[in-house]
Amino acid sequence: MRPSTALLAAASLLGLAAASALPSREKVCVSPQVWNECNDGWRGCCLGDPCKETIKGFSMSACPNSEEVPYKPAAETPASGSNFSSMAPQVDLWKKVCEFDNSDCNWSPTFFPIKTHDETYTKKSTTSQFHIQKDDGALGARRDVIALFSGIPADITTCRMFWYKPSGGIFFGTWNVGNIRYSTLKLGGKPFAEAVGSADVSYKNTKALITAEAAQGMLDLGDWAKGYGEAMLRGSEEFNCAGSELAVHFRLEAMMESAVIVDQVAKETSENPWVLRAGWVLKYEW
Repeated sequence: MRPSTALLAAASLLGLAAASALPSREKVCVSPQVWNECNDGWRGCCLGDPCKETIKGFSMSACPNSEEVPYKPAAETPASGSNFSSMAPQVDLWKKVCEFDNSDCNWSPTFFPIKTHDETYTKKSTTSQFHIQKDDGALGARRDVIALFSGIPADITTCRMFWYKPSGGIFFGTWNVGNIRYSTLKLGGKPFAEAVGSADVSYKNTKALITAEAAQGMLDLGDWAKGYGEAMLRGSEEFNCAGSELAVHFRLEAMMESAVIVDQVAKETSENPWVLRAGWVLKYEW
């Protein structure tokens, strides 16, 4: 597989080039549990979302699972931050979650990157690459992503969020922390464009929606850049997704400068003939 010029440029800019190595993580969780780092200092493996949010912010986080949280030591030698391969996955875990015809899953979000330090920044939407970034420090500027899932069937009222990484054939890189928090935006029964109030999807035009968003979960994608192979991670319990469109706000939860870039694949193409599915998926619960 040949990476695009734009993807290589972005990877080089963020230190995600194929030659660069990733720092070792503290723990590697036993799937499907994932490593979480909450703003109040809680860290650990958890199946659900341990980070508690109140009116005053994050406080007293704890894993909601009653069972003991298992973990194992991280790999001693970190692998490359990128994963280019012409070999198709030997086992497609996504088939255990989604129907082959996508009748119960939506792999085709439209991505709108927004920037907190450049509130009027807008860019033509893309469905091929997911890229979020966080500058250094608690108040560091962020590059977030709003993913718009369209064409949700009228009889669907609840969904779950998953993330799938095939064993090869896509670009996937993390730099430092890979904790991704995602929330659904309340559109008030309006189409996304009308709720934004402008043809330009920017941080300025979505700030009010983000302020009222509903947190749904967090996944740590940092560990999975080290070459652990195929992974299908469930990031949420069921949540309300009634309506033809669902807007999801993704941001990095990190104190240090960090970034995540992932190829989003909804179908096999001439540029990527080895992978049928990859990235974020909205699973319909009938």
